[in-house]
Amino acid sequence: MEKIKLIFGIGNPLKEYQFSYHNLGMLFLDFLKKKLAEEKEWKKSKHFDYLKLNDLILAKSKVMMNNSGIALKEILKKFKLKSDEVLVVQDDSDIYFNDFKIVFFRSSAGHKGIESIFKNINSKKIWRLRIGARPISLKGKPHQKAETFILKKISQEEIKALPLIFEKIFSTLKNDNLN
Repeated sequence: MEKIKLIFGIGNPLKEYQFSYHNLGMLFLDFLKKKLAEEKEWKKSKHFDYLKLNDLILAKSKVMMNNSGIALKEILKKFKLKSDEVLVVQDDSDIYFNDFKIVFFRSSAGHKGIESIFKNINSKKIWRLRIGARPISLKGKPHQKAETFILKKISQEEIKALPLIFEKIFSTLKNDNLN
């Protein structure tokens, strides 16, 4: 993963979804900005906002989740990047809230934002940081479809836990030479 040049957060840009489980990718990018470039302002583009930090670009989609590929295609073109130089940060309803996985060249598992990316960039060769979006409160209960919780607000208890989860992810990424 040492050749990652772009970390791209996806979610829904509307204020009403800001703290929903579906926006964990965007929330992680806000955390990274605060951690790595607090004094800098996001630069604006039509479909995304971005920051350039030496050899790394942080970017947040400004399109709805299911159209994320439009924004990533624009970023790849603007910065002349290849798909395998990208880490897409997404929510994952199959993983519990306090966990995450980093994968490469995997299926979308039905995630519409990832399907849009695959379609628009014509490749599955991307790194993905899959942040758990299945609420802890659902552990041990019958399986619920993502539609029943993914657009709901993250609980206050879980919002308080986000910095610790994000710090753990950041530490893992640093150890994988992303920084």
